[in-house]
Formats: sequence, C-alpha cells, structure tokens
Amino acid sequence: EVRALQKEEVELLYDLIITRNVMTIVITHWRAAQHPQNSAYILRNEPRARSTIRTLTGVGQRNATKRFLEACQPYV
Repeated sequence: EVRALQKEEVELLYDLIITRNVMTIVITHWRAAQHPQNSAYILRNEPRARSTIRTLTGVGQRNATKRFLEACQPYV
C-alpha cells in the first residue's frame, strides 16, 4: 500500500535525512576500524553521505522543507 506523507512528516525530512547520513558516516567508520581489511568496501557510501549533508546544509532547513513540500504537492 502507498500512503502520502502528512505535512508534519514532510517537515521532519530535513532533520531525518541529515541524521541518517551522519549515522552512516559514524557507523561505517566504526565498522571500518573493526575490520580494516574491508575498510574500502565498508566506507564506500561515506562520500555520498558527506555530499548529501553538504548539499542540504547549503540549502538550509527552511528552503529544503519548502522544496520537499512543493515536491509532494498535491498530496500533502
């Protein structure tokens, strides 16, 4: 089943996306330290996570949320 996000949920996306990407960086670095022989594989998504954080912080929370809401129209 598909269900549209509620406005309140869309308004949380910025913080949730930033948090998810920070967690990706922290967890993968921890795992890479535990398994240095596989560090390249473990850290493969880290550059994308950093890029996403830079992009979103560059846009800012207010503008990003506005864009999210616009992208979800007319569903929200």
